[in-house]
Amino acid sequence: MNYIEFLSDDRALVSPVRVPRAYLNEFESSLVICFTGQSRRSDSIIREQIDGLTAMDTLTLMGMHALKADAIAMREALLRGQVREVADIMMQSWASKKQTAKGIATAAVDRLFDHGMANGAWGGKVSGAGGGGFLMFCTDPENRYRLVSALNHAGGQATSVSFSFEGAEAWSVPR
Repeated sequence: MNYIEFLSDDRALVSPVRVPRAYLNEFESSLVICFTGQSRRSDSIIREQIDGLTAMDTLTLMGMHALKADAIAMREALLRGQVREVADIMMQSWASKKQTAKGIATAAVDRLFDHGMANGAWGGKVSGAGGGGFLMFCTDPENRYRLVSALNHAGGQATSVSFSFEGAEAWSVPR
């Protein structure tokens, strides 16, 4: 897990977040990811965010500053092993992200998100630019199976999350 700081001189500083393994295990056991069934319109959303920043739009700027503060708070909560606090920060970030552009939350995204919250998620947010794609939820590890089942029954494609310590991993399963 890395914490990335984007510096003013077009440099990025990547720092490992050394979360104790017991905290990582609890966090991993609390995460659910759900494909909404919609591919993203990320190019238009990102363009709107850039336009809002360029125009110094108050809501866009407030949302972006809040997202930055949330990243710092999430890193600190993870280092303390406060998974429930991470879920609260995810909810704050979801609200802030929606301020940065229209179309981040579609009717389908809102429906699945609300369904996840009604079925025991502590918090969640969209993963990526928005407009579809994936939702990430945090829940009590004992509730994870129920949450995955409920999201799948509602039309999502939900699964638990497994961290990889060797970099990104992908594979396909023949159907």
